[in-house]
Amino acid sequence: VTEETRGFSLRLGRRLRWPDDYSRVYASYSFRNERYTFPSYFTDADKYYYVQDPSNPSLISSSIGLGYSRDSRNLPLFPTAGTYLAYDFQHAGGPWGGDVDYRKHTVQANMYLPVVDIRGWIPALAIKTTFGQINTSEQTNVPLSERFRPGGISFDGQIRGYPDYSIGPRTGGGYTSGGFTMFITTAELAFPIVNQQIYAVAFADAGNAWRDVKEMDLNKLNRSSGFGVRFILPLAGIIGLDFAYGYDRQSYMGGRQWETHFQFGQTLF
Repeated sequence: VTEETRGFSLRLGRRLRWPDDYSRVYASYSFRNERYTFPSYFTDADKYYYVQDPSNPSLISSSIGLGYSRDSRNLPLFPTAGTYLAYDFQHAGGPWGGDVDYRKHTVQANMYLPVVDIRGWIPALAIKTTFGQINTSEQTNVPLSERFRPGGISFDGQIRGYPDYSIGPRTGGGYTSGGFTMFITTAELAFPIVNQQIYAVAFADAGNAWRDVKEMDLNKLNRSSGFGVRFILPLAGIIGLDFAYGYDRQSYMGGRQWETHFQFGQTLF
């Protein structure tokens, strides 16, 4: 499924002095026109997972957002101590108009712990947890881009060892349709190798997405583990290469096997 989005968004935020200097709040507004293009082999039954009217596969989305974060990490790129806590709320439809109507909550909690000082080099353990919930009366009231589609190095949530956006509910034809409840947890040990510019990492990920919070089952998480390397380049930022093995891969993912993930950006640690 291809999703084409046109629109704009505005965001304003500020740092708080209470409860401490680590906290920030923000407010945002977004207006988007989203249109789907379905593969020729999609049946109408598959399309109804995404839109109410397959003959007019487009949605107008108007939403506001409110958020809070507290970031006490000691370093921006390779934190060895501190926490990162964030809550994000989005409300689309209702008084804001548009074709969609939902309320989306996302909570993120990360903790960074020093392990041991080895001649001035301090390996750090990061424990990260994300929970998301979307409340709506109809599945098609939520654009595909706002649903939870974890897997691989998806923006919604990393579960390495699986193809990108591959985890969660699927249509009757077996195509990813996105979830409305998500839980992901990660433990990652990072070890500096060369002058805090090259790091080795070992990690374990687990998570899933469900159609509803009532279906949520923490005994049925997609698990993976692996290792990788991080390069911090002055002009390019962070470049990462991970090799992960998915223990719960389904046959449509190619069965159990190693998956390679390439990452670029500032949010790898």
